[in-house]
This record gives sequence, structure tokens and C-alpha cells, in this order.
Amino acid sequence: MSIDVSSSPNWKAPFPPRMRPIAWAVVVLLLATLVGFGRLTMHPSDLLVGVQRSGRNDLTDAFVAYRQLPRAISQHSGQRAAWNPFSMWGRPWVGNPQSALNYPLHWLNDRIAWPAALGWLMVLHHLWGGAGAYFLCRTYGLGQTALVGGAVFLLAPYCVAHTGEGHLNQVVLMSWLPWAFLVYERMRQARSGSVCLLALILGLSFFCGHAQESVYLGMVLAAFVSVDTVHEVCRGRKRQAVELLLRFAGSCLLAAGIAAVELIPAWFYIQQSIRESGVSVLESTPYAVTLANLRQLFDPFALGPPQDYRGANGVYWETLCYFGVVPFLLALLAAVTSWRSYPVGRMVGLWMFGLVFAFGPNLPFYPLLCELMSPLAMFRVPGRALFFVSLATAVLAAAGVQWLARLDLGSRTRANSTRSINNPIGSGESERSRFSQPECVAARRATLAINVLLLVCIGELSWHAWRILDTVPRRSIRNTAPVVSLLADRANGSRILADVQRLSDREAWASGLHRLQSYEPVPLLVHAMVFEALSGRTDVMQRLMGFLPTSPENCEPALLDMLGVRFAVTEPLATEPPAGWQRLAVGQIPAEFAPRGQSSAAIAFAVYENQRVLPRAFVVGQVRESRDRGEVELLRTIDPRSEILLARDILPVGPRAAFRPATLIEDEPDRVVIDAAASGPGYLFVSDTWYPGWRAEVDGQPVPVLRANIAFRAVPISGGNHRVVFRYEPFLLRWTTWITWLSLLTAGATWIWSSCRRAKVLRRKS
Repeated sequence: MSIDVSSSPNWKAPFPPRMRPIAWAVVVLLLATLVGFGRLTMHPSDLLVGVQRSGRNDLTDAFVAYRQLPRAISQHSGQRAAWNPFSMWGRPWVGNPQSALNYPLHWLNDRIAWPAALGWLMVLHHLWGGAGAYFLCRTYGLGQTALVGGAVFLLAPYCVAHTGEGHLNQVVLMSWLPWAFLVYERMRQARSGSVCLLALILGLSFFCGHAQESVYLGMVLAAFVSVDTVHEVCRGRKRQAVELLLRFAGSCLLAAGIAAVELIPAWFYIQQSIRESGVSVLESTPYAVTLANLRQLFDPFALGPPQDYRGANGVYWETLCYFGVVPFLLALLAAVTSWRSYPVGRMVGLWMFGLVFAFGPNLPFYPLLCELMSPLAMFRVPGRALFFVSLATAVLAAAGVQWLARLDLGSRTRANSTRSINNPIGSGESERSRFSQPECVAARRATLAINVLLLVCIGELSWHAWRILDTVPRRSIRNTAPVVSLLADRANGSRILADVQRLSDREAWASGLHRLQSYEPVPLLVHAMVFEALSGRTDVMQRLMGFLPTSPENCEPALLDMLGVRFAVTEPLATEPPAGWQRLAVGQIPAEFAPRGQSSAAIAFAVYENQRVLPRAFVVGQVRESRDRGEVELLRTIDPRSEILLARDILPVGPRAAFRPATLIEDEPDRVVIDAAASGPGYLFVSDTWYPGWRAEVDGQPVPVLRANIAFRAVPISGGNHRVVFRYEPFLLRWTTWITWLSLLTAGATWIWSSCRRAKVLRRKS
């Protein structure tokens, strides 16, 4: 509640009465953002990171490169990023679950050559999430205490921990959770435009680039709808129950249409990825909450800080069960005193459901849900349900503060201050005219108590943020590494075997270098299979993503030749390089990122050149059929200079072409032109990734693109000279784009129609 303390009759407020609480909330939330993320506020040109791993996180390892890739491809070829030729031996970018190509705020950021912008992007989404939590609490009728809920969610420790780990997509999606709940409350009240707004938010949540939390959001909203439908039926309001179901179903269908441009390609990508058959329960265990994590409820570092974490799950940010001691106690107070009231009972249920779900396979609840809802098996981090627990804690903390504030007020004040959930936001006359002088004094005391608790919550949560966040100065980012300078003049499209410390995706992609390894949390299954054949079964994923050094002496030489790996950047070998490899350079380079106040560590490197590397495209005649059995072992035994591995040989029996290199005429991300000469029938093999959507023409005639050597492309050709053109046309991209645009137009038209209809009804009533 607000008390007008101005005494001058000529004094005019800068905002109308209904806007003053909102203006004050904006100021407070902005100040809370600047204080909580004070390390970045003091050094605005730095890159925001966490204190773990000397500044390295997903932002530095992946998302800086991800957001720079569209600009790099545009500079090299003038095309839109649909295929990433610089990663591994090529991988799709349209449909990649982490690329977030269609999130509107990334379009501007993709054109900014300033890594620090990504840190500010995450901070602004924290502010956006806090604003959403504030308006959600006001919609729930929490009045002045809504600001506590907004501040608690803005600086929610679990969300801030993900910011420290550089989980850009998750943080961006997290900010939309309270807005989705807010619009759902409008839908419960049959407010105009709510169906379209919810569809738009659900679509945007999918565009954020991390489907797991988007699926969780849909599950939570579906649970809310189920509870509300049963409640309406029990009250004898079957018509309202049916209307709510229809409105929610309409929102879901419209959201699917809006997200179609990314939803359908992503579905096809998942079918080709290591998540195709789901993630086993055992694989989820390291990222699930354990009983030991409950010690963090009152001490975030009970299991150690992020850089020295001793929890069973091994990663601080995934299972942090700290929500602030004061916010947690306030939430507990609300749960004990007001659990029968709305929305306290609902938020208590969400809090308990989210925490039990976050235990993953450590409790029987999560495996049961995975059996009932198979899409859940694709996700490996049940702990991400703590995003919703953090939001529930924020709302409950605001409700707890409201209960405390009412203790100082008389019965009349309590009655007058209670708001129905159906009241419009900010409605009502000035509260001073309804209170007597003693009640106004009590109201002032209540306001003071609210402000004190607000400051305590901001202070406690800011203390945690300062402890786990750090920044990297712009000047300490490695931009002139001798490795890049050496390879940029020599590589000429050849692939490079290098770990992330000595040559990162950011450096390679910006310079047009093709790294064999690359950070990809959801790699294609064929990529993992080839790397297993290349380097053995130990730590395949860590080596595929470049986190572990991989040298030529630990790889199958013939497969390195076939992959077109001409250079290897690794730690200096203690012995002579393997046969066929020559050392070009040796030295030291600084670490790519160094946190503020720390000196850059020196990293030893050596560059080796493969003298026997095969060209990227060549003709070969002999075939070994795999019949989908033991492909990995077969790949380790073939001689790529004389044969290829196919599921089935489609050429007729007879003399075949001998090995002959082909000539690369044009090399663009989504178009490759090759001239090939064959002494007889054979196959043109290209050491680029096979993926649905690649089409091929031989002398203008379409031919099938075969999956060869597990993960690569081959086309049948006859004897003679041929021109082969490969084109990448993402599966159904044109149709899904039309579906998205039509869905957006439908949403806009529906919104306008419902608004006009509501205005017409109001005019009739007036």
C-alpha cells in the first residue's frame, strides 16, 4: 500500500497515482540489478563469467563463438548461417537446439563484435525476469510486497549460478517464466489477448535455444490447467472449465505454429543426435539433487564454492538448493500461515513438485515420469526444475512479507488491504482516505518493515552473486595468437586437430579455420561414432568437444588422413612425431581468457603438419558393405585410399574406378562444387558430414547422397569427367517459415479482433 507523504498543495507527482508503484519498482529493480551484478557494473566492458575454471565457462567455450558465427559466415560467403562448415567436418546450424537463430534479441547481438554484450544480455534478462515476477505478484494480489518477489527472482541464486557458468540460453529462457505465469492468470480470467500472448511467450521460450526448460514450462502450465479445470467442475462451472481448456489448447497449437521454423528442424536434428534413444537414468544422476544439497538451504557453500565444489553431482550451478536464507524463511512462513489462500497453495505445490523432480533418479518420481512422458528421457539435467522452484520461492517470499506487514495493522486495515485476484492491477482509490490516523501510522510501520525486508533480501542475494561471479577484461582476451596467424596462411580449408585451450571455436570460426573438434552438447550420433573410431572409446565426448588434448599419436592415422586433418595443435610431443607428420612450430601462448586480477597462464603448444593427408574429395571404386553392423570397428580397418564403407553398394558389378583426387571448384557453407574424373564407375567421396537436406547433382542430374564411412557423403558417378554440385536445403525450412509467419499473423489478427470485441462490449455497457 502507498501513503502520500507530500504536504505541499502545489506539489505534483511526476507519475499518475496508478503508475507510481510501477515507476518505483523499476527504479528499485534497476538498482538491485546494478548492485547484484556489481562486478560487471564496475567494469562494463568486461565479459561476465564465474569464478570456476579460471574464467572458462559455456559462454567462453561456446556462446561467444555461437553468436559470432552468423557474422563470420556472412563475411566469408555473404550467406545466412544455415550450415556451420567450420565445426567438426560440418554440422547443421538451422535446427541445432543451441543455436537460437530465431530469438529476436540475438539478431542485433549477432552483429556486434563485442563479447561483453553477452554478459549484459544475460543481466538484462535477469532484470526482465525480475520485472515479470513483480507484475506476477501484483496480479496475485500481493500489492506493495510484490517488489520483494521481483527482487528475489531477479537475483535468484540458482539463476545467477547459471549466469556464472555462462548458460546464455537457459538464462534467457528463465526470464520468460514469470511472464508466462502472468499471462496464464489473464487466461484464467478470460482476458482479451491472453491466448495470443501465451502462444507468443511459449514460442519465444523455444526460440531461446534450450528446449528442456521450455518443455518443463509446458508441463507446469498443463498442471495448472488441470487443477483449475477440476476446481471449476467441482464448483459446478463446467462451461468455464471447458473454455479454459480450449483457450490453453489454442495457445499451445498457436505456439507450435509460431515455433515451427525451429521446432520441426530441431526435431529432425534430435533424431540424428546422440539423444535419439533418450538419456538413461544413470546418465542423469550427476546432474540431480541429492540429500546433501539440502544443506545449501542455509549455506550456499556448505558443499564448497563453485571452484572447489564437493557435491556428489560435481557441478555447483546445476543443483544449487540455495534461495537465500531470508527469502526461504519468508516463503516457509507463507506456506505455514497462508497455504489455503491463492496463490500460496499453488506455489507451495510448485515448490515441492520442482524439488522432488530435481532429485531425478535419486527418487522414484522422475523415472516414473520418464516412462509416462518419453520426451523427458532426452534431457539429462532434472535439476533445471530448480528454475521453477526459484520463481515459487520469490512469490512465496512476497506473500510472507505481506503476512508480516499485516501484523501491525488492525482488523479494518487487514480487511481493506486484502485484494481479490480478479481486481485489475493498480486499481482502487487512495488508501489514505480509507484509514484513520492510527491505521496510517501502522501502515507506515508496515511499509518500513517491507522496505527493510526488501533491502535485506537484495543484500543477501547480492552477497552470493558477488561471491560466484567474476569478469574478464577485454584486453586480456587472446586475439593475436601465433597459432591462428600460422594456420590462417596455410590451412586453406584443411581441418585442424586442436583442443579448446590452444585453438578455440571463437578464434577458428572468426578466421575461417575448420576445427575437427568443437563444443556441442548435443552432437550428431555419427560424429560421436567416427570420433570413437578415431581416438578409441575413452572419453569420446570430452575429446570430441575438445576439452581433452588429442594428438596424432593417439589417433588412427588412416582416419586422420581421410578426415582431411592437415594440422594438429597440441602439447609438444615428448618423442618424434608419428610417421608422416612434421613439426612446424613450437612455443607458448597465453590462456584465451584471464579473470580480472589474475595473470594469463602460459600454455605450451606445438603445430604439426600431416604430409599424407587426403584431399577433401576423391574418387574411389571399391566398397565394403556394413549392413549397419559393427560400423565403428569396420571403419577402423578400411583403407580410405581404396575403398569406402556403405550400407549397400548400388553400382553394378564390374571393374571400378581407381583412386583419384577431385578438384574443389566452389566451397560455400551450403553449396559445394567439385570436378571429378573417374576411370570407371565409382563413388565421389567427400569428407563432409552427411545429413538430411543435402542434395546432389552430377552434370545437372539429381543423384542420391549416400552416407559413407558412417558420417560422410558419397555420390555414384560413371567413368569420365563430371561436375558435382552439392546443395544444402534444410528440411522443410521454406514450409516451416511460412507456418511461422502465418501463425504470427493469425495471433496478431486474433488479438486485434478480441480487443475490438471487448472494446465494443465495454461501450455498450457504458
